[in-house]
Amino acid sequence: MTVMPESARRQRVQEALDAHSETDGERRRLRFRGEEILLPVVRLPLVAVVLNPNSHRIKAQLESDDRRERVEEAPYGEDAQALISELLEATERFGELRDNLREEGQLEEGVATRAGVLVNANTRVAALRQINPHGFVRVALLPSDAGQSDIAKLELELQVRKDFKQDYTFTNELLFIDELKTSFNYRDEEAARALSWAASSDEKQLKAGIKRVQQSTRMLSTIRELQVRSDHTLKLTFFDDKRQALLELDDEYEQLKLKNSSEAQGLREARMLGILAGAGYRDLRQIKPDTIEDYLLPTLKSNEQVGVVVETLLGGEKAKADAPGLDELFTDADDSDQGGSPSNIASMVDAVARGIGSGKIHCDHPSGKRIEVSSEKFVDALQESIEESADTVRLDTKTAESLQGPAKHLEAARRSVRQALATYKRAAGRASFDAGRFTYQLKHLVRDVDALRVETDHHLDSS
Repeated sequence: MTVMPESARRQRVQEALDAHSETDGERRRLRFRGEEILLPVVRLPLVAVVLNPNSHRIKAQLESDDRRERVEEAPYGEDAQALISELLEATERFGELRDNLREEGQLEEGVATRAGVLVNANTRVAALRQINPHGFVRVALLPSDAGQSDIAKLELELQVRKDFKQDYTFTNELLFIDELKTSFNYRDEEAARALSWAASSDEKQLKAGIKRVQQSTRMLSTIRELQVRSDHTLKLTFFDDKRQALLELDDEYEQLKLKNSSEAQGLREARMLGILAGAGYRDLRQIKPDTIEDYLLPTLKSNEQVGVVVETLLGGEKAKADAPGLDELFTDADDSDQGGSPSNIASMVDAVARGIGSGKIHCDHPSGKRIEVSSEKFVDALQESIEESADTVRLDTKTAESLQGPAKHLEAARRSVRQALATYKRAAGRASFDAGRFTYQLKHLVRDVDALRVETDHHLDSS
């Protein structure tokens, strides 16, 4: 796209201002530097304005784009402006906005500097250019001495007043709040009021608004932590659909850390693992301190797709030589199970975070062999295991109050074992039979039965 040089843009703006003075044209009242002022509203050619490289509507998308250097190096150059336009056109409901502008025209003016830099209305200009690149846009012009700080703060305030709640993605919302606090020194109370999350006269609402601002800060911190642990390969936009999961993680972690900081950290790591795997927040709710050891870790370890990698990452049981698909990697190892405490899940979180960006998850087996698996395959298996353990937790919760619960589970297990035996007899002789997978699951079943026997013997001896 062709971008008009700044000198030419300034000339067009001045021409529009001269025409405005002659006709005593339209004005707009706007709060600027703490006081209300009247700004002239003029009509400029679309080529006489440039898109704002700091627009908060696409801040997360731009940070996540590998081409962002174009904007960093020359924000008003043709390549940068084309990229900004592309990102704006990809925002939600852009098509609706364009169709509305085509039918009704521009109803509300934007705001721009004397150099033609848009403060807001960036998406509208991108849409108007699609409708007619030779068209015009109405903007209110800021005073000639408006600086970058004025522009940034005004854009924030304009967006808050107009459509912050509807149009911002989750991560852009978090960046927005972070900038209010870090760049413009808003206190939590001031940010809550600016975002209309609190009324100044309602103490209860103000307290809730402050809590919401503080939680947003913590959630962004969690996202940034995961980005660091991924070696900065995780994009910010990866988290846009994970709002509810991050909200619930923060709520439970904050409550638990006051009672047991170690359990709280284990819960946080397990939940972050689930978030990276794309598990639904309803399944993630079943990941609690008392379900990680008893449900989540055993289910992950018994998954034939990722069990060996999980155990290696946890620093627990050494991988078996007959692990499906990994036979050639390992020598025989002992059967000792050192387990995997929740705190050790951190190594899995690190590996998955790095793997999502690189496409591979790898770890070093105690035998000296390097294990490497597709991150897509690993994440799919993780998600499946989390869903399975969540289903088991829900089922067990229903029978928790029943003294017959343990016996019912054993009855179901016996039926499953009999069915496995019958189907094994029919399938074992076939060429396509996956013997490695079968053997892997059988060994884990035997181990689980042994663990149950040890537990029951312990209780019988002590009674």
